[in-house]
Amino acid sequence: MTESKVWKFKAVIPPRIAEAGEVEVEENVTSSTHFIPRRPQSTANGGRKAPRPHSIGATIISNPKLDGEVADADSDNGECEKFNKEIKAVVEKKNVNPCKKYIGILLTLVASGALALSSICVKVIPGYHPYSVSVWTFQGILLPSLIVLLFSCLIKKENVIKLSKPIEDLEVDRYSNGKKSEGGQWKTFGFVLMRACFGAGGVVLKCYSLQYMEVADSTIIAFSSPVFVAIAAWIFLRERVGIVTFLTAIVVLVGVGVIARPPILTGEKSFDTNQLIGTAMAISCMLLGVFTVIILRYICHVHYAFINFVYGVVGTVGSLLLCFFVGQGKFQFPENGHDWFLAGSIAGLTFMGINLFTLALKYEQAGTFALIRTSEIVFTFLWQFIFLNIKPDQLSIIGALIVVLGVIIITGRKWIEMQSPNHKARKCFGFLLK
Repeated sequence: MTESKVWKFKAVIPPRIAEAGEVEVEENVTSSTHFIPRRPQSTANGGRKAPRPHSIGATIISNPKLDGEVADADSDNGECEKFNKEIKAVVEKKNVNPCKKYIGILLTLVASGALALSSICVKVIPGYHPYSVSVWTFQGILLPSLIVLLFSCLIKKENVIKLSKPIEDLEVDRYSNGKKSEGGQWKTFGFVLMRACFGAGGVVLKCYSLQYMEVADSTIIAFSSPVFVAIAAWIFLRERVGIVTFLTAIVVLVGVGVIARPPILTGEKSFDTNQLIGTAMAISCMLLGVFTVIILRYICHVHYAFINFVYGVVGTVGSLLLCFFVGQGKFQFPENGHDWFLAGSIAGLTFMGINLFTLALKYEQAGTFALIRTSEIVFTFLWQFIFLNIKPDQLSIIGALIVVLGVIIITGRKWIEMQSPNHKARKCFGFLLK
C-alpha cells in the first residue's frame, strides 16, 4: 500500500453507491481512499436531503480492492491540480461582468483624447513663452499628486516615501545581472530625481516643438518611443531583443524622416527651418521619454504618488528658473479669461490623462494598452482639424502610418513572447521573435 494522501476535488463528481464490504469514513481521513459524494439522506417528512456540493460534506469510502488504482491516482496530483484550476477559471469567467473587459480600453481612449486636446490648447494659447506654459502644465501633475500623497499618508497610513527595494534575502534583482540588490535609498532617490528631470525636460521641449511645427507631427514623433524603449532596455536593463527590433527601429526612423519633410519629398530647394527645428526638439523630447520609461521600470517599487510629486516639484521649479534666467526674465500669468481658461484646461487635461492611464492599466494588459494608446495620433488629427482647421497632408499621414506600424510590431512581438510555445499565434508569427 502506498503512502496515503487526501484528495481535494472542487468539481462535482457523479455519485456512486457503496458496495458490500466498503466502510464509510468521514471526510478529512488520511487513508488510501476514493471520494464519492454522500448519498441523499432521508428527512423527517420522508423527503430526500441533497448532499452538500463538492468535497464539503462528502463521504470517503475505503475499499482495499481499490488501493492499487488509488495509488496510481495519488502519483499524479499534478493532473488533479490542473483540473481544479481549469474549473476555477471557467467559474471566474462566467462570473465576470462582460462590460468590465472594455473599461480599460475606454479609459485609454478617453485619456488619449484628453492629452491630445491639451497639446491643442498649448498650440492655441497666444503670445506666451514655452517656459510659462510648462509651469501651467506641471500644475496638473503637482497639485493632484500632493493630494494623493497626503491621502495615502494620513488616511491609508502608507509609507509612500519608502525607497528601499522590497527584496528578500534569497531573491535577486532582475536588473542587477544576477547580483543581489543592495536597495540603497539614496541611489533610488537619485533615480527619482533623474526621472523628474528627464520628464520635465521632455515637457519643455514638447512645448517648444509646438511653436515650430504642427501638433500632429510632434505627437507622431513622440509615439515612436516604444521602439527605442526596447533598444534602451536591451542596453541598460539587459532585456532580450532580436534583429526584428533593430529593423523596426530603422523603419520608424524613416517615418520620422518623412515627417521632417526633406527637400527630396517636398520638391523644395532646402529644408523648412521651422520644421527642422521642431523635429529636432520633438526627437529630443522622445529620447528623454525613453530614458524616463527605463528609469520608471527600475524604480517601480516606489509609490507612484511620490514619483509624480517629485516630478511636479522639479518641473515647476525648473520651469520658473528658466523663465527668470533664460526666457523673458519673468513668469507670465494669463492675461484674460480666455487665456485663464486655456491654462486651466492644459493643467486639467494633463491631470485627467495621466490618472486615466493609471486606472486603465489596472483593467487592461500592457500590450493592448500600448496599441490603444496610439489612438492619440488619430485624436490629434481630429482636434487639429476641428479647432485649427488644419488638414493633414500626405507626408504626415504616411509618416504616421509608418510609426504606428513600428509600434504595432514591437507590441505584437512582446505579446507573442509572453505566450506558451504551443500557442497558435507563436507558431504563426514566431519570426517576430528573431
